[in-house]
Amino acid sequence: MESIVHGSPVPKAVARALEIFHAEQSTPEVDELALLLVLVKDYEDKHVHLPNVDPIEAVKLKWQNAGCRPKIWSQAYNSTAGSADSYRVEFNF
Repeated sequence: MESIVHGSPVPKAVARALEIFHAEQSTPEVDELALLLVLVKDYEDKHVHLPNVDPIEAVKLKWQNAGCRPKIWSQAYNSTAGSADSYRVEFNF
């Protein structure tokens, strides 16, 4: 625990938190886990900045990485908004 407080890398703290994640109540490990989670969250809040991502663009990228063709995207997004058809997507791999 000392290492995260003095600025060493967080992966050890995360690994330890995962190791004791299912600790039984009223044990020292539960107290350790609570402290580790607070420390890791604090570190991430200060040092990890995730970009704002458009959900539609994220889905498009996911489809593209899965090998879907752009034709499918236009079919999915150009259908009548709000209709059941606007939520149907066919995957052609």
